[in-house]
Amino acid sequence: MTGIYKSGVRVVTKASTPANVEFAAAFAAQMICALERHAKVLRALKTNDLVPNRLYGPIQDLFGIAVKASSKYSNSLKRLTGRHLKQTQDLTRAAIAFELLFTDNTFKQEPTSKRLLVVLRSLTAHTRHFVRQIELTHHSFRPGARPNIRPVNWSLRCHVWEHIEEYQAKYGLGIYPNLNAAQIRARKAGHRLFDRTYRAYKNMHKRGTLLHYTQPKSGSK
Repeated sequence: MTGIYKSGVRVVTKASTPANVEFAAAFAAQMICALERHAKVLRALKTNDLVPNRLYGPIQDLFGIAVKASSKYSNSLKRLTGRHLKQTQDLTRAAIAFELLFTDNTFKQEPTSKRLLVVLRSLTAHTRHFVRQIELTHHSFRPGARPNIRPVNWSLRCHVWEHIEEYQAKYGLGIYPNLNAAQIRARKAGHRLFDRTYRAYKNMHKRGTLLHYTQPKSGSK
């Protein structure tokens, strides 16, 4: 009989988790953390009657779909399937429908907390970002292969993105927090933000790619 034996007893070896499954599970965990942060803020806003009644149901629905999609990924999976991908892509359609609810003219005419708008935009941005990550994971990784990519501090990027969005909601589009303010905000979240990194993040934000999984090469249009 083939196999590995120790003291006459066959050793059962646990199959290693495919790299694409590991990445998908990590992205799903990141999405769950983002949902928990947004839920905490939205509960506080709801307590202060700052969430319109017509949005409360759709918010709950979007959270339900997002949790269902992200909970499908774990390190216990043997492989990624087309069904996993389809369930995740359903989240994009839900996010698009949700965005229409808080960007239409009727909603704009209602007295609305700027903080609520920032949170809702951040929620849909995180949702779209998660779907992009999963799509790339499904299509780009061969089972068992490990991609040659540089590690990215997504937590820092998300904090910077949220800071910029909140700042521009208050002072206007195209206006960015200065480096010192951005560094103080990042430090409170447990991150170090260097001048060069912040300049790069601002350029990505101007291109609309700050939360993209991949970035255009330097010098490309």
